[in-house]
Amino acid sequence: MKVFKNLAILIMLSSCYADTAIIEYSQKKHMVELGDTINKALPILENMHRTVPANWLRSADQYYEGGKNYYIHYQRTGHTEDGVMTDDEFTPYVFADNKLVSIGWAVLGGPRSYGNASVAAENQRRRSQALMNLSNALIQPQPTYNYNPLGFNSTTRCVATNTGFNTIVRCY
Repeated sequence: MKVFKNLAILIMLSSCYADTAIIEYSQKKHMVELGDTINKALPILENMHRTVPANWLRSADQYYEGGKNYYIHYQRTGHTEDGVMTDDEFTPYVFADNKLVSIGWAVLGGPRSYGNASVAAENQRRRSQALMNLSNALIQPQPTYNYNPLGFNSTTRCVATNTGFNTIVRCY
């Protein structure tokens, strides 16, 4: 039973990593401003990502153009629960020669990929249904019955547990 409760908590928290970082970003984005050095801005931005698994983050881009070194940090600022990591879930922070010169997609020509809202809605519906099924399975009464297949004088006690996915019968 404890395993199922832990599974329910895990399902509910699975999308919270990115959401926590997004909320924190909305509260602290004012701490980073154009003109800040990379040594000031990057630790602030990366600290907001501390709750996000690495595979939910986008790697930085770097390039050299017009005699300047460019470094682009992508900050997770949105989340579309469609199973695909898209540009619109991130805000780029562009540093030229270690100084923040741009925040947002405008200088990069806009995002090239977008999340799929209908897939996200279906995923949310399925997660909600799975949690309801699990909740219903956990509140079901656990039937107990006696089992004596060979007709001996002793009786074996069996307990049937409905997991929501199947029924497990334990006899002792």
